[in-house]
Amino acid sequence: MPRRKASDKDPARLSRSRAGCLTCRERRIRCDEKRPQCGHCHRKGLECRRGVQLKWQAEYADLGLAFGRSGVWKKHGRKGEVAGCTTADSCFVSYPEIRHHSFLDGLLDVEDVPDAFVKELENGDVNSYDGESPISPVSSKPMSWPPTWLETAADGAFLAAPARHHQHGPQAALSLFSNLGQHHAGTLLQYFVRQVCPLTTMSAPEASPFLHIVMPFLTTSPGLAMDAVLALSARHLAKSERSWQLVATNFECKALGSLRARLNRVGVDGASSSPDVSLAMMIFCLLEIINASDSKWVVHLKGARSLVRAMSASTTCSLASDELTAFTNKFFAFQDVIGRTACGEEPIFGSEYWHADDNTVNAWLGCSPALVSIVCSITELGREKPNLQSLDLEQRSALLEHRLDTLQQVVPHHDEGYLRRCANVKHVAAQVYIHCALHGSGPRTALVKGLVSTIIQHLRAFIKAGKGAGLLWPLFVAAVELDPLDDCYTIDAPNGNNVVHGRSFILGALEHLAHTSLANTVKARQVIMQVWSARDKASDEAVDPIHFSDWDRFVAPVSHSISLA
Repeated sequence: MPRRKASDKDPARLSRSRAGCLTCRERRIRCDEKRPQCGHCHRKGLECRRGVQLKWQAEYADLGLAFGRSGVWKKHGRKGEVAGCTTADSCFVSYPEIRHHSFLDGLLDVEDVPDAFVKELENGDVNSYDGESPISPVSSKPMSWPPTWLETAADGAFLAAPARHHQHGPQAALSLFSNLGQHHAGTLLQYFVRQVCPLTTMSAPEASPFLHIVMPFLTTSPGLAMDAVLALSARHLAKSERSWQLVATNFECKALGSLRARLNRVGVDGASSSPDVSLAMMIFCLLEIINASDSKWVVHLKGARSLVRAMSASTTCSLASDELTAFTNKFFAFQDVIGRTACGEEPIFGSEYWHADDNTVNAWLGCSPALVSIVCSITELGREKPNLQSLDLEQRSALLEHRLDTLQQVVPHHDEGYLRRCANVKHVAAQVYIHCALHGSGPRTALVKGLVSTIIQHLRAFIKAGKGAGLLWPLFVAAVELDPLDDCYTIDAPNGNNVVHGRSFILGALEHLAHTSLANTVKARQVIMQVWSARDKASDEAVDPIHFSDWDRFVAPVSHSISLA
């Protein structure tokens, strides 16, 4: 008897959409496979993209992701059998209880957790784990000691250098920890001060809040907060020296275990008054960003929101603790505001952190709180746009444009010039954003094309100077609004080379930011490439600019959970 063809099989047994559109796959929803436009894309007003999507195994391996169904499926196995597993090996587990710290679950893969640390958790003692127990090696390369970036003193005293120049300078900060006995701690703290802190600000390193706020706080709270900082430092160092991944994972496990234990013991209300908890969650958020995680960093945003909501004024907090809490809250709020410009999702943090009349440029933000307030208002108006009358929308967008055009950002006198240029390029990026998100402009609009040229000119100057902190958002805005039909942009250059090819420049700039900032350039590059591909394939059909902007059409559908701060 001949075998039935695939087309003769019962359609009810099909569990996957084999011919679904790429738009539904990116949104992770089941496509109804209607043509020429599926039902989901028709209802949402999205472009129904179809075609072959190539995936490269090397890229998945670099990100630590599974490639396809490799390792979990085999052709000749029994139905429901997983490759490499037998009935004798299988076991059943109970569902875990939902606790205060449940939002932390899943942030580390099971195979990354050291056995020694698991035993400490089972015994209920997470503080006795020293962060040094061996785990499965990720590389056969021996750990370099000292690392290549470190200039070792003749006597090996890494942390005993005297303070000089500035009371919060790198040497002064390191001198506070001269008696640390934990293995690797001294080296990682020195790396944090000298290598990580400068990547968080466009101004002088002393202006970084990670140096003059976080480091002094660690002297009074060396436990959870210290482990989180050491994990961040080791993880960033592991990007250039893979052997440090072992140390990074150990410190991550220790810090996450301590945070879970704290939340389990005192709950969210009790933890909200502890600034080291919010600091640890901020560091975990940065860890997920530099790990090129797609969306895990948002977990910490939502967890921090729960802490902020439970936070109440406490007379027992010191001035340093109040300053640290204000910084961590603003960190989460800034990540939320800038990330939502791409996708237009609902806010996690409100706009109360940004004062519309504060036009003084902040060294860490790279712009003024007033500019962040305007950007936040643009995003919120874009979310409300489908439910507004055209006249109301025009009036409110015109008011925001007037605020943006008349904004004068004030730069501190000690600025070397880079902070002023950073504030200016973010101001220009906000102008591109408001015109493309609210005013119906696009890459071929003369105004937008001129603004994108200005952004490229600023970015070229930063790249030449070796700067990259805080530049991902203006680079992203320029990248997604490049003209697909005319990729040449004219800029002012002293050497006469005043023509830049936009896409080639953007890819090179992303590579530069990968080494000079803490930004997630991997995810940004993926989204930018998707936008370029969508623009290349798009038709010139007219759309309603009032309720469906260029930003809504090309950028928002592929930009969920992206970090751009």
